[in-house]
Amino acid sequence: LGRNYYVGKHLAVKPIVGLKGALIRQHLQAFMYNADRQEIAQRLVPFDNASARFKSRFWGLGPKLGASGEWELGAGFSLFGTIHASLLYGQFKTKNSIVARVSANRVDPNSGRVGSNEGGHIHDDFYRLRAMTYTSLGLEWSRCFWDWFYFRMHLGWEGQYWWQQMEFLNFKDLSPDGDLSLTGLNAGFRFDF
Repeated sequence: LGRNYYVGKHLAVKPIVGLKGALIRQHLQAFMYNADRQEIAQRLVPFDNASARFKSRFWGLGPKLGASGEWELGAGFSLFGTIHASLLYGQFKTKNSIVARVSANRVDPNSGRVGSNEGGHIHDDFYRLRAMTYTSLGLEWSRCFWDWFYFRMHLGWEGQYWWQQMEFLNFKDLSPDGDLSLTGLNAGFRFDF
């Protein structure tokens, strides 16, 4: 929801107020072979080789505040930009599976074992508040045909940053940690009549 305000003859600014929704699915598969002995000593669960699969599903909804702007250059060209921030409250569903292999030379010689596999599965379902920002910048060309048909096309860059969105366990202390960022080119066109 927003309305354009012309700050000058060629510059328009539009405040943005609204709702933001998100559905994020993440999958990560990791393998670790022949681990460094010093690194092993620092871990909560020591191992030589390990494999892990992590899955995270998040849905959330929250308020969105920001602004967009357009600076008309002439001949139908303009520069555009958008920035907004949101706080989303939503549900995480996570599944973490870890299998670690301890080699024979690390097993206690009096135990009679020649090596072991250790691991586990952790499922969790919880609600959290997450902050995110969105930014886009680019170039646009537009033109009105026959006084009723409006065409525009754009090319730009956009990025999103989500704080503490990675709810995967790590090998060192089994705590979830990590931000998520998404960036890329954005191209498109639009018809209005």
